[in-house]
Amino acid sequence: TDKIVSVDFMKKYIHIAKCIRPVLTDKASEVIAEEYANLRNIDFNNSEIARTQPVTARALETLIRLATAHAKVRLSKLVEEQDAKLAIQLVQFAYFKKVLEKDGKRKQRDDSGSEEEADDVEEAAPEPESRQPAAKKARTEPSAEQVAEVHAAAGSSGQAAPEISDVRYKHFMKLLYQLICERNQAQQLELETITAYMERHETSQPFSQAEIEAIIEKMHDDNKVMRSGDTVFII
Repeated sequence: TDKIVSVDFMKKYIHIAKCIRPVLTDKASEVIAEEYANLRNIDFNNSEIARTQPVTARALETLIRLATAHAKVRLSKLVEEQDAKLAIQLVQFAYFKKVLEKDGKRKQRDDSGSEEEADDVEEAAPEPESRQPAAKKARTEPSAEQVAEVHAAAGSSGQAAPEISDVRYKHFMKLLYQLICERNQAQQLELETITAYMERHETSQPFSQAEIEAIIEKMHDDNKVMRSGDTVFII
């Protein structure tokens, strides 16, 4: 179900996103460099193509800035290939009013086209009735190994989260606040750092990894922290 976000939550989210400084990955750099080279070639060699403005060196900076902004929206420390591709879509539309076709739509159209061709083939040469059930069964029945993998994955992901009492929850937040103060009011902490701090300062009833995960998830739902991967942002 969709969750309604409050204005305060959005302010905190924007504040945290602004604090992140994503770094370009090699793959994203290659994608952006290739697109910039294509834009320059189009600008030099195809003067008849309509464009809103000439392609200059600022286009490269625009691609990097847009890709970085998209990574910030995802609260990611890395600018990845998906961020670069989205930046390319925006630049293509801004310069040439061109809407790039997404892979999902292309695949759907290809699938529909292949289905039509398959229907034509079936009408031209219908399969004997005795063979149709066997073919259908071969396509739909998974192998024993696949069934075992599905059950194993379901068992590992279906484990119930531990129940956290209010006393335990408040004690964890108290220790977390002490850690934040020791780190000069840190705005973000790595999960490994939090886990190590809890192990050192709570020895009578240590927090298990499952408890830490469950408490951080609860704090996330209560808009006290935001989590991106192994990084916990304090709000």
